Amino acid sequence: MLKDFGTNLAILISCFLIIGHIYKGKLVVPQSPIRIRLVYGGLLGMVGVLLMLYAIRVSPSVVADLRHIVIVLSAFFGGMPAALASAVIIAVGRVGLYGVSAASLTAAFFAILIGIGCGALSYFRMQPWSRIILLNFYGIVVATSSLYMNLPDTSLLMQVAMYQWPISLMGGILSYLVMTYIRRTNHLLYELEESEERYRRLVQLSPDGVLVVSEGRVVLANDAALKLLGLEKREQLLGKPLYTFTKEEWRAEACRDTYAHKHMESVTDLIETRFRRQDGSEVDVETASTWISYRGEPAQLIHFRDITLRKRAEEQLMSANQLLRDLTNMDGLTGVANRRCFDERIRAEWEACQSSGVPFSLIMFDLDYFKMYNDTYGHQPGDRCLREAAGAAAAAVSALKLQGAMVARYGGEEFAVLLPGTDADRALGIAEDVRERIVSLAIPHSGSKASSVVTVSVGVSTLLPAEAISPENAIERADQALYEAKKSRAQLRSDGFADPVLLKWTSGEFFFEKNA
Repeated sequence: MLKDFGTNLAILISCFLIIGHIYKGKLVVPQSPIRIRLVYGGLLGMVGVLLMLYAIRVSPSVVADLRHIVIVLSAFFGGMPAALASAVIIAVGRVGLYGVSAASLTAAFFAILIGIGCGALSYFRMQPWSRIILLNFYGIVVATSSLYMNLPDTSLLMQVAMYQWPISLMGGILSYLVMTYIRRTNHLLYELEESEERYRRLVQLSPDGVLVVSEGRVVLANDAALKLLGLEKREQLLGKPLYTFTKEEWRAEACRDTYAHKHMESVTDLIETRFRRQDGSEVDVETASTWISYRGEPAQLIHFRDITLRKRAEEQLMSANQLLRDLTNMDGLTGVANRRCFDERIRAEWEACQSSGVPFSLIMFDLDYFKMYNDTYGHQPGDRCLREAAGAAAAAVSALKLQGAMVARYGGEEFAVLLPGTDADRALGIAEDVRERIVSLAIPHSGSKASSVVTVSVGVSTLLPAEAISPENAIERADQALYEAKKSRAQLRSDGFADPVLLKWTSGEFFFEKNA
């Protein structure tokens, strides 16, 4: 008999597992719609009928089993409708399986009574454990009462009850635990599926590209990713290494970032890089990634967006800013650096030479008799003369490819040439080159007392920057040398020297050298 009750209990648990799978995602509670609760009670009632097929035949017309547990659980989870539905099916099954007899009708009546009683008790406000124990106890009492009505032999009744009661009480609690576990598992599974579905929809609807990479290969991609990479079908991307779409020179860096990121297990900062599209063109992207679990395996979730327009706007903005800086630092008339730029650069280059311990040279030159030029030819030709002279000087300095060298308009017709890291001999050579280039322009100057063409006077200073002196010292010496050059030019011309003269400044002394 113990074995038969055990078989009943095993069938009961197995059927609960099946019903739990059927009702996956549909948790039945006393507040569920009546239709759902009736169907739920009907399914459990069919389990009760199945239990009767393996019932213990106590006498020719009396059987014992655990069918009341089915009604108890129907009432606990589905309330009165579910309890009545299962009770009615069990009552009909009892009569249908064993024929119409007093014992069958009595058993059917008591099954209905269990359904009504358990359905009413299920609405009592108490803790779940208290309620299931109460319902189970009520069910076994009524089931035993049914046996008592059909069994005149009290000793046989006691023998059945000795096995039925403990198995029923423990079986009811075990069935409740199994059903609760199944329901909780189904609920978690349902929430997980809903979460995955929401995740998939969010990924699919995202305007940015989303990829999931597992073991170095793409396993999931949304439509935006396909469009950004220039692909038409998902099969062109799935299963391929992500590095197929990155430039070769970026792969080593990307591998290092991936390795570091995998061990930090955090979201990477936004990184700007480029992806190669299917047609071979490149697209600027901003990307971030994090590690997730995908189908039980670690995977990398990569989020990226096309920033081509933004990069283009940034480049245009940088170009505009650079142009603005150039315009701010440029002399509007001559096109070389202006005085403001000169003042900033001379101090910066002076400090750099001081740190490096190298000499600093400065050339100052201006156009001879330029006022007379303006008076003779007018201001517009005078402006043109300044531009051509500045251009010739800038060309001479540009040809040097000397770091930090610069031509600036110092004021009026006076110009300055910065030569950081240049010694005196080389500075003098550069000054002579500047002078010759301007003279070679052959700009007519009938009002000049020095030559028939535009000429310049030049002063050069070379200093080794130190704390005791400053850039102003270099300017002062070069300007003084320029002044002496102009003064000496007039004297030399009166002595019969018609050719232009360059004044050299070396070790604080002036000396003159006539061009041969």
